[in-house]
Amino acid sequence: MQRGNTKSYYSFTETYITRPLHSDAGDMKSTTGYLTTDINAAIINNFYMTNPPVPDLSSVDSPPRRSISYTDLQPVEDPIGSGGNAVVYEVTLSDSTPPDCIALKEPPTNLATLNRDTVKQFLEEAETWKTLDRYERKKPRWASSEHIVGIIDTGGELPWIAMEYMDGGSLRDRLDNVPKGLPLEEALWIGECICRGIELAHNYGIAHLDLKPANVLFRETQDSTWDVPKLADWGLARRLAKETGTLDGLSVEYAAPEQFDPDEFGDPDMLTDIYQVGAIVYTLLTGEPPYTGSQTSIMYDTVCGSKLTPPSNVREECPAELDQSIETALARSKTDRYRSISDFEEALNAIRTSNQPQSTITQGDNHAAKTVAETTKESQQQSFGWSTFQGNPARTGYTPSNNLPTTSATARWTFETHNTVYSSPAVADGTVYVGSTDNYLYAVDANDGTIQWRFKTNNKVASSPAVTSGTIYFGSNDGRLYAVDADDGTKQWQFEAEFMVFSSPVVVNGTVYVGSNDGRLYAVNADDGTKQWQFDAGGFGVRSSPAVVDGTVYVGSDACRVYAVDAGDGSQQWQFKTADVVGSSPAVADGTVYVGSRDGNLYAVDATEGTQLWQFKAADAVRSSPAVSDGVVYVGGSDGNLYAVDATEGTHQWQFESGNQIESSPTVASDTVYIGSQDSCLYAVDSMDGTLLFQFETGGQVNSSPAVANGTIYVGSRDGSLYALK
Repeated sequence: MQRGNTKSYYSFTETYITRPLHSDAGDMKSTTGYLTTDINAAIINNFYMTNPPVPDLSSVDSPPRRSISYTDLQPVEDPIGSGGNAVVYEVTLSDSTPPDCIALKEPPTNLATLNRDTVKQFLEEAETWKTLDRYERKKPRWASSEHIVGIIDTGGELPWIAMEYMDGGSLRDRLDNVPKGLPLEEALWIGECICRGIELAHNYGIAHLDLKPANVLFRETQDSTWDVPKLADWGLARRLAKETGTLDGLSVEYAAPEQFDPDEFGDPDMLTDIYQVGAIVYTLLTGEPPYTGSQTSIMYDTVCGSKLTPPSNVREECPAELDQSIETALARSKTDRYRSISDFEEALNAIRTSNQPQSTITQGDNHAAKTVAETTKESQQQSFGWSTFQGNPARTGYTPSNNLPTTSATARWTFETHNTVYSSPAVADGTVYVGSTDNYLYAVDANDGTIQWRFKTNNKVASSPAVTSGTIYFGSNDGRLYAVDADDGTKQWQFEAEFMVFSSPVVVNGTVYVGSNDGRLYAVNADDGTKQWQFDAGGFGVRSSPAVVDGTVYVGSDACRVYAVDAGDGSQQWQFKTADVVGSSPAVADGTVYVGSRDGNLYAVDATEGTQLWQFKAADAVRSSPAVSDGVVYVGGSDGNLYAVDATEGTHQWQFESGNQIESSPTVASDTVYIGSQDSCLYAVDSMDGTLLFQFETGGQVNSSPAVANGTIYVGSRDGSLYALK
């Protein structure tokens, strides 16, 4: 294995890289260190801008998994890295099975003297890391590179992790050699890659919580292309989530406010990762973390929100849009950050891939600046919306927002349709979209409830709309899936199923997935409405709304089945049988599919294998779709109870009794669960113990599921009204 001049690994010691760099004249210059001071940074930036050296990601695939005996793990030499909790060795494997070289991570103490806590910590890290690695290997999303360091094997009772050897060193080492930051476009690309790795973790309900340059490692590529970053060290992910406020093992320069003061800012969660990635990107651009100084001064600046020096004040080639993007990611309040890590990645990508180099964008160049600004603004606006049923493609029904009413609620406004509202609202860009059984889809101003437009179908609209890229997608009982312009309600296209479309669509990577009562799950091109494939769900209706996670579509069926289907070609991956109809929509988190059935059970099913992990028995049918947050599953029952169930073991946590059966699906916002009941009320319940916080009575049964955005709860009622509660 070629290692160039990289003489260390992982982040513990200094790394040097020998790399030929091109000048604008095309000649070559070899450098020691990542950049040398005698090369003009502007020339390098210009080269990168005009010839973006994005690598072929398939060249850095993680090596295959294999069984390894600990006795065969003989280090080549002294440790290549060490820290307080681990020591890392380079190990060469002598047999012919790849890989030939790995990195071995194990505790720094003798195995015979390990204490129980150390063993537990290592095993938890191994399990977290393996979970991410396993699902991404099965269905890689980002070309052929998952941006997470691959796991080769792990110890059982003996705590060790054999992992991919990262021959390009760490980001910390590289930053040490470039005190003024990396070339602009490369810095943005590295930020995008980190976001992609974190997005995978977030799709399975895992937050890293310890993101910093030392935990970003590189695989070397060809000389003319960028090295590929991958994320390592998932050991704090579970522990920090349980021990909020701890500074043990935390790098304060990259820590978010909530990691210092969870009482004021809330517990660390996935939005914490967004802050930490923002801090890394800031360092990539400027050479320094957002706040520097002593540990005490950094904590003060972070918690108090001291004014941040914009990247453009340090490097003039940074556009104003980049300042805005970094400011959003580093917002003091979690609710002011990007809603998801993918929104941050999209903003960085929009800036990097602008039609002309960012170094030449000026205030007077309105066209270039507008293109970047509009794209960044769109990502930020989407981050404050609720654009699809249950809030996201995984249908987890969770938002970290903590500015919603928790003690009482009044109607900010009501909007009257002409018949029952079963549909659950979607909110995006200051507009609420909802269907009614009067055959219309409505667009309503989110601030004052005035109608913006309405679109007529040929039958009831019980499907909940999905909003993306300026288009509304929704189904109708007339058997059609519609795409409508979000601005004026003009029809873009319609897709003909063979029976009612009660299911709510989800849009992922340019494809709309939706079920129909004709017994099929459809994949439709989001741009033109052409069918990409269809999956036959046993000839029984598909009223369940599909969830899409990491290239797999999960959906229930009236055939008493839950199906996992390949998102690309519609091939079945597995099916899980229940004892009755599955009208509930699956929620997918941490590698598990949670779904209810009319047989009265809430099921937890392994997302990869389709095997049952546990089932929880309610007192009646479970038509409600579950929500998942912080290791708890929330779901309503036809017995009138809202249940809280441990996501890992399926044990009963608490239940809250409403006045009638519940078909509405819960929404979890920070520490509050919102859910409707057929007793005509919307309830707010404490997520920790199920105590009632408040209830709001509408004029009819509430089958609609609440959407939350901008400090407001939006929900429909069978009295024909859409309510905005503040």
